[in-house]
Amino acid sequence: MHAGSLQEAINRLEGEPINLPHSMLISLDMACIQILTYVGKERVRRNEAIIEIVGLDSASGGTTINRLFEWDPASDSFRKTGESHVLMEIMSERGWGGDEVSREMENREKILRYMVENNITSPKDVATLINMYYYNPDKVLKMIG
Repeated sequence: MHAGSLQEAINRLEGEPINLPHSMLISLDMACIQILTYVGKERVRRNEAIIEIVGLDSASGGTTINRLFEWDPASDSFRKTGESHVLMEIMSERGWGGDEVSREMENREKILRYMVENNITSPKDVATLINMYYYNPDKVLKMIG
């Protein structure tokens, strides 16, 4: 969706024609704010920030957010700015410690790298691989090497 900030995106979701009730916005876990900018003389898209939506204040309409990553234009890289509440919830729900989360993140990174290296970009092919991993992670990890 086109919006200059998280609050603008929320305003669009709550306004015409979508009219999403404020209470349903808590279903959103994260937002990626993209910008069109320059790196050197090249015009590029970058994620300016990756933000978790932690809570909503129904009285004020405001959001409680957690900025996880921010883009640094000087180095054209990301820097971590916060710890993930979503990952903490996943750890709690699954009874995982830090090692299990780290291993899962590494596995998912391997799959993403495999998709990039093998030019797997169609929504159908991406969904197929993700679903295969969801149901049989060991088989997919063995398949991609």
